[in-house]
Amino acid sequence: MAKKHQKSRKVSQARRQMPTARPTPSEAAPTVAPAASPTAPARAARTEMLKAQIMENLRHEYRYVLADLRRLGIIAAVMFVVLVALAFALPLFGF
Repeated sequence: MAKKHQKSRKVSQARRQMPTARPTPSEAAPTVAPAASPTAPARAARTEMLKAQIMENLRHEYRYVLADLRRLGIIAAVMFVVLVALAFALPLFGF
Protein backbone atom coordinates (compact mmCIF):
# COMPACT_ATOMS: atom_id res chain seq x y z
CA MET A 1 0.00 0.00 0.00
CA ALA A 2 1.33 3.41 -0.88
CA LYS A 3 2.53 5.60 1.93
CA LYS A 4 0.54 8.77 2.48
CA HIS A 5 2.42 11.99 2.46
CA GLN A 6 2.50 14.22 5.52
CA LYS A 7 1.01 17.11 3.55
CA SER A 8 -2.16 15.19 2.68
CA ARG A 9 -2.66 14.28 6.34
CA LYS A 10 -2.32 17.90 7.43
CA VAL A 11 -4.91 19.01 4.90
CA SER A 12 -7.38 16.32 5.91
CA GLN A 13 -6.88 17.11 9.62
CA ALA A 14 -7.42 20.82 8.96
CA ARG A 15 -10.66 20.02 7.13
CA ARG A 16 -11.90 17.95 10.04
CA GLN A 17 -11.22 20.72 12.54
CA MET A 18 -12.99 23.47 10.57
CA PRO A 19 -16.69 23.64 11.41
CA THR A 20 -19.00 23.65 8.45
CA ALA A 21 -21.47 26.52 8.29
CA ARG A 22 -24.97 25.45 7.43
CA PRO A 23 -27.48 28.02 6.25
CA THR A 24 -30.54 28.48 8.39
CA PRO A 25 -33.92 27.98 6.77
CA SER A 26 -34.42 31.75 6.54
CA GLU A 27 -31.06 32.15 4.75
CA ALA A 28 -31.60 29.29 2.35
CA ALA A 29 -32.71 30.27 -1.12
CA PRO A 30 -36.27 29.28 -1.90
CA THR A 31 -36.57 26.49 -4.39
CA VAL A 32 -38.62 27.32 -7.42
CA ALA A 33 -39.78 24.58 -9.70
CA PRO A 34 -38.86 25.40 -13.29
CA ALA A 35 -41.76 25.74 -15.66
CA ALA A 36 -41.98 23.25 -18.48
CA SER A 37 -39.96 24.74 -21.27
CA PRO A 38 -41.19 24.55 -24.85
CA THR A 39 -37.81 23.11 -25.86
CA ALA A 40 -38.23 19.97 -23.72
CA PRO A 41 -39.17 17.74 -26.71
CA ALA A 42 -36.23 19.16 -28.69
CA ARG A 43 -33.91 18.52 -25.76
CA ALA A 44 -35.18 14.94 -25.43
CA ALA A 45 -34.69 14.34 -29.16
CA ARG A 46 -31.17 15.76 -28.97
CA THR A 47 -30.38 13.54 -25.99
CA GLU A 48 -31.59 10.46 -27.85
CA MET A 49 -29.52 11.44 -30.88
CA LEU A 50 -26.41 11.85 -28.72
CA LYS A 51 -27.02 8.47 -27.08
CA ALA A 52 -27.33 6.85 -30.51
CA GLN A 53 -24.08 8.48 -31.66
CA ILE A 54 -22.27 7.33 -28.52
CA MET A 55 -23.51 3.76 -28.97
CA GLU A 56 -22.44 3.77 -32.62
CA ASN A 57 -18.98 5.02 -31.62
CA LEU A 58 -18.70 2.30 -28.98
CA ARG A 59 -19.71 -0.37 -31.48
CA HIS A 60 -17.12 0.89 -33.92
CA GLU A 61 -14.34 1.16 -31.32
CA TYR A 62 -14.99 -2.18 -29.64
CA ARG A 63 -15.76 -4.28 -32.70
CA TYR A 64 -12.48 -6.15 -32.22
CA VAL A 65 -13.50 -7.07 -28.67
CA LEU A 66 -16.48 -9.09 -29.91
CA ALA A 67 -14.26 -10.91 -32.40
CA ASP A 68 -11.74 -11.68 -29.65
CA LEU A 69 -14.45 -12.94 -27.31
CA ARG A 70 -15.85 -15.17 -30.04
CA ARG A 71 -12.37 -16.59 -30.73
CA LEU A 72 -11.78 -17.11 -27.00
CA GLY A 73 -15.08 -18.99 -26.67
CA ILE A 74 -14.22 -21.28 -29.56
CA ILE A 75 -10.78 -22.03 -28.12
CA ALA A 76 -12.28 -22.72 -24.67
CA ALA A 77 -14.86 -25.11 -26.16
CA VAL A 78 -12.19 -26.99 -28.13
CA MET A 79 -9.98 -27.30 -25.04
CA PHE A 80 -12.92 -28.61 -23.00
CA VAL A 81 -13.67 -31.24 -25.66
CA VAL A 82 -9.99 -32.27 -25.68
CA LEU A 83 -10.02 -32.64 -21.88
CA VAL A 84 -13.15 -34.79 -21.97
CA ALA A 85 -11.66 -36.93 -24.75
CA LEU A 86 -8.44 -37.36 -22.80
CA ALA A 87 -10.39 -38.30 -19.67
CA PHE A 88 -11.93 -41.20 -21.61
CA ALA A 89 -8.87 -42.12 -23.70
CA LEU A 90 -6.11 -42.14 -21.07
CA PRO A 91 -7.60 -44.94 -18.92
CA LEU A 92 -7.88 -47.09 -22.06
CA PHE A 93 -4.11 -46.76 -22.60
CA GLY A 94 -3.25 -47.47 -18.96
CA PHE A 95 -2.45 -43.98 -17.76
